[in-house]
Amino acid sequence: MAGQYLAPLGLRIAGSYVIQSGGYLGPVLISAAADPVFGPGQIRLANGTTQPNPLATAYRFAYATRSEGQVLNEATRYLQMNIGRDFSLGAQRKIEAQLGLFNVFNTGAHTQWNDGANILNGSLYLSRFNRHPPRAFQMSFRYKF
Repeated sequence: MAGQYLAPLGLRIAGSYVIQSGGYLGPVLISAAADPVFGPGQIRLANGTTQPNPLATAYRFAYATRSEGQVLNEATRYLQMNIGRDFSLGAQRKIEAQLGLFNVFNTGAHTQWNDGANILNGSLYLSRFNRHPPRAFQMSFRYKF
């Protein structure tokens, strides 16, 4: 959502509010020993090249279905505000002053999962990164002539 209000005394007040749902963890896996029933780790193709065998992976689904056990990451919510005013100096000269505030609520939500966060018996299980930026402000002054 976004909006702007032209207030009395020449004030301009604008704001935007964003809510973004977090992403799902992905299929939960367990790390297991390589099983020889699925073949060797590398296979030789008919043209003589070797490729990794996709069936010889050491990861298996932890649950009966791919969707079971998935966790939703935090939702990010942030409010941005901007307040400004023009000051006339006469003869088509003016000063524009503005104050912008970003992430007023400063929730600190994480927006992404680490690689390996979906491996149930791994050290990074359910670990997140990319924390939402902190609260910040910006002041600007512009002289027009």
